[in-house]
Amino acid sequence: MHTSISCLIFIFCFVWTAASAQVNTLAPQIDKRMELMAIAYQLAKETPIEKTPNPYYSNAIQLYFKPVKNHPLIEYIRRAITKFETNGLDIAAWELPSLAVHLTQPPHLTALVSLKDSIQSDDWDDRTLLNDEVIELINRFYADGRCEDFFTIQQPYYYQLETSYRQNNISVNQKM
Repeated sequence: MHTSISCLIFIFCFVWTAASAQVNTLAPQIDKRMELMAIAYQLAKETPIEKTPNPYYSNAIQLYFKPVKNHPLIEYIRRAITKFETNGLDIAAWELPSLAVHLTQPPHLTALVSLKDSIQSDDWDDRTLLNDEVIELINRFYADGRCEDFFTIQQPYYYQLETSYRQNNISVNQKM
C-alpha cells in the first residue's frame, strides 16, 4: 500500500513537472498562416526593403519569392490593396490577419467556418477575402512558391525569434 501511494505521488510530481515545463502557449509563435499572408502582402505592396521593419527577413522573402512575385494571388492582393485604400483601409492591419486566422494550417488551407453560412459571431463584418477563389489562390501560391521549403529554410530564424522573446520578452531584428 505504501509503495503504491509513493508511486502515485511520484507519477503526479512527474506529470506536474512535465506539464509546468511546457512552453507558454500565450507567448508569440510563428504562425505559417500569418507568415503566408504577410509574405503575400509584402510581395504585393512592393515596399522597398530598407523601409520594412525587418530588412534581413524582407530581403530573404524578396529573393526567395522572386519567381512568383506576379502570381495570381499577389495580383489579387494588389487589386484588393487598391480597392481597400480607396476606402481609407489598409488590408494588412485587419483583413489579411483575419483571413489567416479563419484558415486551417498549411499545407492545405481550408476555411475554418462554413463559407455558405453568414456567421457573424466573430464580429468580422467584411468577409470579402474569405471565399473559395481566394482560398484556392492561397493554396496555389503555397504550392507554386514552395512556401513550405521557405519556412524550413527560415526555421533557425523563427526559432531565434521565439527563443529571444521567451528569454527577454523582446523582438529580434538582426542578421542571423
